[in-house]
Amino acid sequence: MKKTTAFFLVIGVLAMIGGGIGAATFYHRAENTMITHKKEEHVIKNKKALKEVHLNLNGNADYKIQTEASDKVLMETSFGTSSTIESTLKVEEKTDRLNISTSGNQSNTVTNKFRIGFFFDEFNPTVTITIPENAEKIIVEGAGAGDVSFEGVGTKDLAIDLNHSDLFFNQVNTETLDIKLSTGDINLYGDTRSKKISAATNYGDLELVNLSVEKLNAKTGTGDIYLSEVNGVSTIETNLGNVTVSNLKGDATFTIGTGSFDLTGNDLPKKLKVTANLGDISIETDEILYNTSISATSSLGDVEIFGNEKTSYSNGKADRSFELSTKTGDISVDGPSGHEEN
Repeated sequence: MKKTTAFFLVIGVLAMIGGGIGAATFYHRAENTMITHKKEEHVIKNKKALKEVHLNLNGNADYKIQTEASDKVLMETSFGTSSTIESTLKVEEKTDRLNISTSGNQSNTVTNKFRIGFFFDEFNPTVTITIPENAEKIIVEGAGAGDVSFEGVGTKDLAIDLNHSDLFFNQVNTETLDIKLSTGDINLYGDTRSKKISAATNYGDLELVNLSVEKLNAKTGTGDIYLSEVNGVSTIETNLGNVTVSNLKGDATFTIGTGSFDLTGNDLPKKLKVTANLGDISIETDEILYNTSISATSSLGDVEIFGNEKTSYSNGKADRSFELSTKTGDISVDGPSGHEEN
């Protein structure tokens, strides 16, 4: 009797799963047929003379910015059943400059969209702006309040100055990248190529992962900073926020008002300077540090280097140097055993 009951229970569960998958698949296909795509375009009269593009973003919709080999400015607005976007495009040509003004206002028509577990994600309404790739400089500004992603953008200089947006970068290739935000997070990943990067947000976090740059400047007023697999000359600053770093190469200077500093990994800077007003400083290496000098001072706090209460350490030629300082907070440098001083 128990075996029979178990058999029918298994059959019932399998039927429920099959029905759920079928319902999810049906709904997903139905949803795709209900996605609205609206396109507007402007044909550029003199593409060869184009040197600079000014793009002004407005509204609360999410934007995607991209470049391609074209003589057109294209705006494509996409939205599904749970929301609509009213968008406008205005293009003005001035000799070698293109002024583009867009507006994307999203309104939700369904507050709780039907979803079934992990079978599919909710469609994300987006305004996609495509501009010619031959412009030497692209300036993006405005009062937009949605997320902005830069995907496949190629230009010599890219400058961004926005008020309330989270920024994402994917396959961006520039010589200089200048980012300024009033409020919002900045997310830069390894498929972004730029010789010089400057990234600043007044209120928001910075995440920089797998980047190789000649010069990096990153700053937050209030917000945490996370760096991983970054190579170059880095100058990092936060007034209020924690700094977490792993596998950092090159020379690096960190200035922290209030917040902790944590560095881990196999790859460590050749020259590292960390200055904090209020916060702990922690470095934990995966390998023994040879040819390294360390100086550490705390006005109010404990200092420990490789298990010993001391403020300095020297090993070998001192090709690598750490200068660590905090007014209030503890300093700790730790790693594998085997460290011997000169």
